[in-house]
Amino acid sequence: MERNNQIKELIARFLINDLNDEEHALVVNWINESEENRLYFIDLKNTWQLTAVKLTEQVNEDEEWKLFKGIIAARDTNAVSSNEVEAAGNMWEEKYNQPRPAIYRRLLRVMVAAAVLLLFGYGLIYLIKGNAPPAAVVNNEQKPENTRPVLQHEVNTSGKEKDIMLADGSMVVLFNNSEITYERTFTNRHIKLTGKAFFRVHKDSTSPFTVESDAITTTALGTEFTVTAFASDKQLSVRLYNGKVVIKPVTTVNKLMKQAVFLMPGQEFIYGPNTTLVRNFNTGNPGANGNKPAIATNDNPTLPVNTKGSWRMYNNQALSQVFDHLAASYGVTIVYDSKDVKQKYFVGQFKTTDSIEIILKLITKANNLKYTREENTYIIHQ
Repeated sequence: MERNNQIKELIARFLINDLNDEEHALVVNWINESEENRLYFIDLKNTWQLTAVKLTEQVNEDEEWKLFKGIIAARDTNAVSSNEVEAAGNMWEEKYNQPRPAIYRRLLRVMVAAAVLLLFGYGLIYLIKGNAPPAAVVNNEQKPENTRPVLQHEVNTSGKEKDIMLADGSMVVLFNNSEITYERTFTNRHIKLTGKAFFRVHKDSTSPFTVESDAITTTALGTEFTVTAFASDKQLSVRLYNGKVVIKPVTTVNKLMKQAVFLMPGQEFIYGPNTTLVRNFNTGNPGANGNKPAIATNDNPTLPVNTKGSWRMYNNQALSQVFDHLAASYGVTIVYDSKDVKQKYFVGQFKTTDSIEIILKLITKANNLKYTREENTYIIHQ
C-alpha cells in the first residue's frame, strides 16, 4: 500500500514536471513494467488533461490540420508570447473593424489552460497523499540562465522490439539496433532517431510531434507511422498508417528535397540515395484494435527460411514480403510500387550463396517484371 501511494504521488509530480532524475527514471520504469501500469498512467493523464480549458466543442479534422500546419510554420520561425498574441488580435480589430479570428482566442485559452493545469497538478498530489495542501513558497533563488534540458537516451540491442511510453502519452516501438534521444520532460515533442521505430502519437493540435532522422524531419499531429533511418543505409523511409504527416528537409541546402512532402494513410516516402519518391503500400490496418500495432508482419515478414542449411526457401509468400525479406537479408534497398506486386506470390528456393542479382533476375522474370540498380538500391518496375 505504501509503495502504491508513493507511485501515485510520483506520477502526479511527473505530470507537472516536478521530479528529479532518479524519480523520473523510477516512474518510466514502472510504466513500462506492464500493460496494466501503462493503461493506469494513461487514464490518470487523461483525467489530468480533462481539467484544461475545453478548446473546441467539436473537432473538425481538416480545420485541425490547417491549424496544425500554421503552428508548425510559427514554431519554425519564432516563438509567440501571450502579449504578442493579444497585440496581434487588437491590431486585427483596429485594421479590419471586426472581431479577431478564433485563432487568437484559441491561443490565449491554451495559455490560460497551462496555468490551470499547474495548479491542478499540486492539487492532485494533495488528494493522493491525503495531507493538507502545501503552503505557497516564494523561491528567491535565481536559476542559471543556461540551464540545459535533461536528455533521455534509449538504445535497443535486445534482438526484439522495445515499447517506450513518452511523457505526453505517445508510444514508441523501438526496433532492434535502434536508438532515440529526446528531452526527458518531452515538452517540445521532438525525437532524434537512428534506426527504426514505430510511433503512435498522442494528439495535441497545439504541439506538433517531430521525429528527426538524418537529413529529414517527420512532423505529425496525432497519428501512427514508421520511420526507418539506419546509419548504415543510404536510404530513409517513412510509412504512414493513419492520420497525416509532413516531411521536411533538416537544412535548406538539401539538394534532394526542395519542399515539404505531405503523406496520406497508405503512402510511403523514400529518401535517397539519388532521388525521392512517394509510393503506396498495404497498411494492414495496424493498431486498429487499440493494442500494440501489428507492424511486424508488414515491415519484417516472418518467412520459412532455412537459416541453418544452405537454402533460402519461400512458400507462397506475397511478392512484397519476399522483396522486403531479401532486402533485409542482403543489406540492400529494394524499391517497388505496390500496384506492380499486388496479388503476386512466390514459391521457390535459392542457395544462400546466390547473389541478390541472380535471385532478383529469376523472381522478376517469373512475374513479368524488371529491375534496375542504382548503387545499393534495386528498383523493381514493369
